[in-house]
Amino acid sequence: MSVLAVKGLVKRFGGLTATDHLDLDVREGEIHAIIGPNGAGKTTLINQLSGEILPDEGEIVLDGVDVVQETVHRRARIGIARSYQITSVFLEFTALQNVMLAVQGATGESMSFWRPAMKDRQLTEPALQLLRQVGLGADANTRVSMLAGRNGMGRSTTIKTVMGMMAPRKGSSRLADSEIGGGAPHWVAREGLGLVPEGRRIFPNLTVRENLVATAENRRKIAEPWTLERVYGMFPRLKEREKNLGSNLSGGEQQMLAIGRALMTNPRLLILDEATEGLAPLIRGEI
Repeated sequence: MSVLAVKGLVKRFGGLTATDHLDLDVREGEIHAIIGPNGAGKTTLINQLSGEILPDEGEIVLDGVDVVQETVHRRARIGIARSYQITSVFLEFTALQNVMLAVQGATGESMSFWRPAMKDRQLTEPALQLLRQVGLGADANTRVSMLAGRNGMGRSTTIKTVMGMMAPRKGSSRLADSEIGGGAPHWVAREGLGLVPEGRRIFPNLTVRENLVATAENRRKIAEPWTLERVYGMFPRLKEREKNLGSNLSGGEQQMLAIGRALMTNPRLLILDEATEGLAPLIRGEI
């Protein structure tokens, strides 16, 4: 019997068909890979399986039960788990505490008001076993922000401080001959500092073209500025999706759009925070 059976799944965004009568059968112990370029519909399919978005047609059957109308948290309780393109964890919790929350959610184990959660073996033991399976057993009691890797190293904090999104405790920031420390983000941007933020932050209700031209400017009168044509030349996929809303783009396409939007401001200096997040290896190489 199949663990997961998908039949005739269809998802449309206006005139774009992202999932076209897809069938999928997964049996216990099997591993399947969904392969395709940015915009092929991989994340859209995963979002339908997890309940983030509802399909227009089709069935999603887990262990013989049709879950197509179930909510995200209900599907998680039933047994569908997923990871995301952009990692989201509790940085101030330890690795063990992060996983304990997932164990508690999956099992329905209630946390006692009078008993410290860290002494609840029904939570700590399964969580510790899971951490050992992924090689983090020795770091179980380490705060996530202190783990080696991309999270918690202070890079995004530095970028936000330079861009005026956070106030520094002390020190100064200069761009060319201008002091930009303490300036508001829009003023820092006008001075010539461009940013591709972590998490993309495109305008979901604007089209690709509208996102690109919304902040386009050539204040320094560059002889060969970044224009729509140059951005489309770098990312042909954006030209193909020019009239699509930002919310209808794949994760990789949104990242292309975020980079293109920053280039359209023709900055003196461009800062990219997690620049290649969600992009295919070939496009990563191009960037």
